[in-house]
Amino acid sequence: MIVFKGTFDVQVVKGAKIYVVDDVDCTGETCLVDGIVATLTVKFPGVGGVHTYARMPDGGGVEERTWKNDQSEMAVLKGTYDVSVVKGAKTYLVEDVDCPVTPVWWRISSPR
Repeated sequence: MIVFKGTFDVQVVKGAKIYVVDDVDCTGETCLVDGIVATLTVKFPGVGGVHTYARMPDGGGVEERTWKNDQSEMAVLKGTYDVSVVKGAKTYLVEDVDCPVTPVWWRISSPR
C-alpha cells in the first residue's frame, strides 16, 4: 500500500473484529505493521466432521472452519474471542479465549 509520509492509526478488519494499531510511523521510506495475527488451534483428537467458529463476545463472526478432523487452525487478529466447537447437535463453547500473537491452542475432550 502506498501512503503519504506521516504517523497514522491503522485499522485492520477481519470479519467482525477490528484491530487498531496506534501511531504507526511512516515518516521514513517504509513503514510496517506486524505482530497482529495469532494462530488459534482447537484440538479434538479422534473426532471428525467438526465445525469451529471464532466470534466476538457480541456474537459477530470472525473466522470459521468446517468439516475438520482432529484439529482446526484459524488465523485471527490478536484479541479475545468466544470459540464454539460443533459436532452434530452438540455445541461446546469456550468464552473469552485470549489470542496474543503467540500460538494458542485448546484441547476439547469428551466427558467420561
